[in-house]
Amino acid sequence: ITADKTQMKETVNQDLGEPFSPIGGQLSDEDLDACIREYGMGPRGDQRPVMGVDVGAWLHVTIRGRPEGDKGERPLLFVAEVDTWDELGRIVKRFNVSSCVIDFLPETTKAKEFQAAFPDIVWLCLFSESETAAARSDDGVRWDIENGVIHVNRTMAMDRTFERFYEQENTLPVSIRNVDG
Repeated sequence: ITADKTQMKETVNQDLGEPFSPIGGQLSDEDLDACIREYGMGPRGDQRPVMGVDVGAWLHVTIRGRPEGDKGERPLLFVAEVDTWDELGRIVKRFNVSSCVIDFLPETTKAKEFQAAFPDIVWLCLFSESETAAARSDDGVRWDIENGVIHVNRTMAMDRTFERFYEQENTLPVSIRNVDG
């Protein structure tokens, strides 16, 4: 048995074909339960929320409200797997999204077309874990404003996401257990 996390991950992922999560590498049910608040999902009046899209076999969409209250809580307003880019566009309009960060890879052409349909809203995201300018920045993010691209250090972004749940900044609606997935 090895203590090298990289070797352990490769063995579990590649040899056994199972997901690997090191200690502290996933949120517990207790962590998530602590984030549940009494609100429902859906658009909130004239609030302009933010949206993230993970591109894979489906478009995995998350929309969060802007920080609110003393603790800067960010309510979850929408989460779903979406089948088409047209449907994604309708969601942007329905929620009056102020900014959207979407994977640039693997669907570069579709992502660029989507960005062209929503200029000044959609940012294309390139993730890395290497020693890039994004990795060297304080927050792991480098904005290429001219090209509408964000370079993000994946590890730092995941750490920040976990932190927002541990600190209960990212909140979940009471109905979250009814969401598929």
